[in-house]
Amino acid sequence: MDLVWFESIKLLAQLGGALIVARLAVGWALKRYKSEKLWERRLTAFTDVVTALSEMRRLYSIWEREIIYARRSSPERDDEHNRRYREAQDRLNETIAIGRLVLPVPTQNSLAKFQLTVANLQAFDTQLEMIEFMMGAIGETLETTIEQGREYLSTDLGDQGG
Repeated sequence: MDLVWFESIKLLAQLGGALIVARLAVGWALKRYKSEKLWERRLTAFTDVVTALSEMRRLYSIWEREIIYARRSSPERDDEHNRRYREAQDRLNETIAIGRLVLPVPTQNSLAKFQLTVANLQAFDTQLEMIEFMMGAIGETLETTIEQGREYLSTDLGDQGG
């Protein structure tokens, strides 16, 4: 009879141990999954910001060349460039709003500074001066975002062990 009790207790202990290990394994897997999903969201936010800023800078570059070389594109092409700029700006503003949940504070601050620069754009003597100013502001924000993204995402990835 003692052997039956011993085997029963041993079986219950093994079952209890298996339940504890299973619970820990599920907890670790869930934590890793959430961490990876958050990393993916952060990557998407950084990518969207960089893509939008790059498009805005590219369009300013086109406008700069048109002024420097005194070449105007067709009204249809101008409309297309303006539409693409508005889309890039809208995408950037949307990403910044969403990014407040997932982007690091220094990146949020850099993007907020850029938004203030755009919102409070000063008067310039020429359109070329304004374009060069905006290209500088976009370039600075773009480089800061890329640098912070590389640092932040590589640190996050390293924390995941992957």
